[in-house]
Amino acid sequence: MDRWPAGTARSSPAIVAASVAVVLALPAAAYAAVGDQSSTAPPYADHLWHPPSWSERDVRAVGVAAAIVALAGLGVLVRAARRRELPRVVAVIDGLLVVAGLVVALGSRVLTAGVTGANIGGGMVLMFGPPLVAGLLVAATVTAVRRGRGCGPDRSRSSPR
Repeated sequence: MDRWPAGTARSSPAIVAASVAVVLALPAAAYAAVGDQSSTAPPYADHLWHPPSWSERDVRAVGVAAAIVALAGLGVLVRAARRRELPRVVAVIDGLLVVAGLVVALGSRVLTAGVTGANIGGGMVLMFGPPLVAGLLVAATVTAVRRGRGCGPDRSRSSPR
């Protein structure tokens, strides 16, 4: 069987670059947008996990840059989708990977929050975050492998007859 069966839509380099940009930049922008979630001043804070030693100013600067990159990538993907050049499988995989990245980014803000006493949210993130991220990554991998083998129809393009 041919690696790319007839009627299979292949992604252009621009779509691949935009997908990578969105998958990497959107969680970084969300991390910066959420900000520090500490409920108490640093000298009295208990940490489930100590936050990185980045200044909030640097985090905001990276967040703004990541938001710009994510918006540019989303613009390319939306344009490709409107022209029917974006295979649905790529959109599904991108969505799964973005959600996994958002869970990690937002969960890390909860884990590193300074609190007085127990960090209940951090415990919930540790309990539910890794299985959720693992499930999303497995789903994205299975989707990509099945599509790469031609195991399912690509309904994002109609094949010429």
